Amino acid sequence: MADDSKDSKRDELVVMRMISEGKDRIGEITESLGWKRGRVEETVEDLKENKYVKQVQDGGDQVLKVTDRGVREVPKLARDVAEDTREFVDSVMGSFQKHVNRVMPNVTVDVNVEQEDED
Repeated sequence: MADDSKDSKRDELVVMRMISEGKDRIGEITESLGWKRGRVEETVEDLKENKYVKQVQDGGDQVLKVTDRGVREVPKLARDVAEDTREFVDSVMGSFQKHVNRVMPNVTVDVNVEQEDED
């Protein structure tokens, strides 16, 4: 069953990037990332289950390809990972602010930077 944790989503994005860059075999991905083979295999299975990646015949070899659905899902996965990361950074900085206030009560740590849409 697919895991929707932030680490799983990040792993899925990383593996999909590797496949799109031509590293289309589990061994190549494992070696390039320096991950354990089981982690790559599990991520690929999740990607296949979600139909983001498929295995295809290339000559005499079976290789991985990112599907059209996978390409369409990349922005959503990336947003989810970015949001999870922002929440983590905010919580760390919130804790840090408590320590700063003890030493320098008039200093504020602000990490919430608003970005304008470029539409």
